[in-house]
Amino acid sequence: MLVRVSIGNLAPRIIVRENGSPVFFGVLNSASYRKGEKRLGALGGAAELTEFGREYLENNFGAHDFEGLDARFVVDDAHLETIFEIFSLRDPEFFEIDPTRETLEELTKEKIAGFGTILSPEDVAETKVIYTKTVRQKQGAGTSAREKEGTPTRRIFHLFDLVVPETVLT
Repeated sequence: MLVRVSIGNLAPRIIVRENGSPVFFGVLNSASYRKGEKRLGALGGAAELTEFGREYLENNFGAHDFEGLDARFVVDDAHLETIFEIFSLRDPEFFEIDPTRETLEELTKEKIAGFGTILSPEDVAETKVIYTKTVRQKQGAGTSAREKEGTPTRRIFHLFDLVVPETVLT
């Protein structure tokens, strides 16, 4: 059976540096908001494959239907465990394992549904992105707006915390 695989780098929490307390954090999805829906999502998104990573998936597992450079593709589910093992290793030879660039761009450049940006470039200079863990989505727990009819999606998420000074959040 064919499955769609999606490998994500997400930052669902902010850690306040001064007191160390975590705050779960979501960003209003602008596209959904324009359609009249209020949908929150974690910062980040699909990891970006390297050229080597894409060729490796194509040549060794017959992966196809890639979505640009994103680590989203279709493969036979017989290869799913091996692919998840490879991506759990977080090897930069295969994909972008550090979401700092993309996450900080989302915070400073993307306007959120007419509300402006989340942080200023000065605030971002004091923000750190730290890897916490890797999790797999449970089978049958589809939650993505990108879910495609007839092709189940299996996901693996690399989770990160944003560590910011308390002054940035006030």
